Amino acid sequence: MDAYPFKWPNKKLFRLDVMNPHYGKYYENPAQNPPSDWYNPVPIFYLTVNTDVKYCFIVASKENSLLSKTKEWLEFALKNIGIGAKGSQGYGIFV
Repeated sequence: MDAYPFKWPNKKLFRLDVMNPHYGKYYENPAQNPPSDWYNPVPIFYLTVNTDVKYCFIVASKENSLLSKTKEWLEFALKNIGIGAKGSQGYGIFV
């Protein structure tokens, strides 16, 4: 089932983040454009969920043994692997 945010201590649920790719022309045509710092970065803004947001995860099963195992695996995955993109920057990792 879907997970949903239910509590956040900050005043806002979302915040704005930015990526500044510097080598856009190089990626468009590497044969004609070397990867250099003279290109103008083109900021890409995107929404992220703010820090310290608490989520509710719902799992269901007819068997208690499967339910407890699912909870154990879900907690491990969220704490150690994370979900979504940009995990190396700390996104998608739960405490």
